[in-house]
Amino acid sequence: RDFGNPFAAVSLVGVEELRFEVNPIQDLATFHICYCVPLMTVCGTTTLTYYKQQVGYLDIRGAHPGQSFLCGRGGRCLLEIAGRHLQTSDFVKVVRSTDDCSVDPVADGFFRSLLMAEPLRTSPDLATFDLGRVIAEGTFRICYCASAGGCDQAAE
Repeated sequence: RDFGNPFAAVSLVGVEELRFEVNPIQDLATFHICYCVPLMTVCGTTTLTYYKQQVGYLDIRGAHPGQSFLCGRGGRCLLEIAGRHLQTSDFVKVVRSTDDCSVDPVADGFFRSLLMAEPLRTSPDLATFDLGRVIAEGTFRICYCASAGGCDQAAE
């Protein structure tokens, strides 16, 4: 399978370190990371046989995209989110359906609109988030932050 490979380095971080950017990633899996030494080969090609040096693995974890949830106005709202290698330190936030996930969470109509997973109700395959009592009406977007790099800014 070809996921848009190869990816060129976007910057030089140090004398012996390159930075690569793969964004957005929507496939939750473990990927092999292979490197092409640009001496006698054409590394910019999509012919993956030139990439002979395996340098590691990239493990993508988080929520499966495209899930839908339904909560009754005036009642308690529990979100059960399916995914891969979910953790109790992961977060969700609620934003308006017309906004992307980089904005601040909705404040009106939700008891909690930015919260961590429930520790006693979260497993590697299913994370539960308790929004509390919801008085808002309408359709909202649920944004998931897998806590690998932190979830301390609204854009995460």
